[in-house]
Amino acid sequence: MRLRFEFDLFGMGAQAGETTFRFRLAYGDWGPFRLGKDWSTFIDLSCFPNIFDWWGPSGMALLPSVMIRYTHALNQYNILEVSLELPGSEIDPGYIRQIDPALLNVQSKEIIPDLVMRYTRQGEWGHVRAAGMLRMLSYDVISQQTEQATSHNLFGWAVNLTSNLYVLQRKGMFNLQTVFGHGYAGYNNDGGVEITPTASLQATVPFQWGFVAFYNHYLNTHWAFSGGYSGTRQHNTPGQMDNAFHRSEYAVVQAIYTVFHTNVLQFGLDYQYGRKFEKDGSTARDQRILFSARFQISHVKKE
Repeated sequence: MRLRFEFDLFGMGAQAGETTFRFRLAYGDWGPFRLGKDWSTFIDLSCFPNIFDWWGPSGMALLPSVMIRYTHALNQYNILEVSLELPGSEIDPGYIRQIDPALLNVQSKEIIPDLVMRYTRQGEWGHVRAAGMLRMLSYDVISQQTEQATSHNLFGWAVNLTSNLYVLQRKGMFNLQTVFGHGYAGYNNDGGVEITPTASLQATVPFQWGFVAFYNHYLNTHWAFSGGYSGTRQHNTPGQMDNAFHRSEYAVVQAIYTVFHTNVLQFGLDYQYGRKFEKDGSTARDQRILFSARFQISHVKKE
């Protein structure tokens, strides 16, 4: 049996920008089963590039989830995983409340867990993974006049294909990902919603896709360089407002210098670029140069 508990001091939501306690992961392993909150089976955390940026690529599937997971090693090269994970969805009401604000209040709800399956093929060259997800997106439409709720269900699916590939005698590595489907926005690192209104203000599940393409090069025991590009795009529906999210871009170039490896001390210098596009074509962009330092202590006692 193995237990894990993880937290950080990065404020989110109402505590954004604050240095405060934030719970991240907590799970237990018992044989092939894992129960608790861990990174979703749908994602491939090893595809996160070798950068210091906390948030990471906007088009990457990246979400911790409450789950029960079963892992079966077919052999030393092939692994199959199946999990049931906590569902959830975000709804964009669009123009519904502008047309009749006294009529509708739309609330998402969780009924049936998301079903996720993942296959991994690994070797000395790296690995490839294919993950698939099926989910039921449920929501209530509540009349503010009668306070009666009407339940509705929509179905979503998504596929995530990822790979880490070594090149140049393992001095270089590509982090590659493409993810697409209907209603997976909650699993995406940044951008999009699961449910949107059509022109007739009927709920639908829009299509979305994203990608990650990064290269990491380890020049020697001290110097490493990383760079790449990521993005995600959601197909907007006519019932969404003009400021609805449409797509985003993200790019980073970083140099890392490792002072020593026993207790890791590293310094990094990187350039970051981001751009957001809304439904009406409006854009906003940001860029920064960031200097970072990282110190890591690790000790494992073997019995």
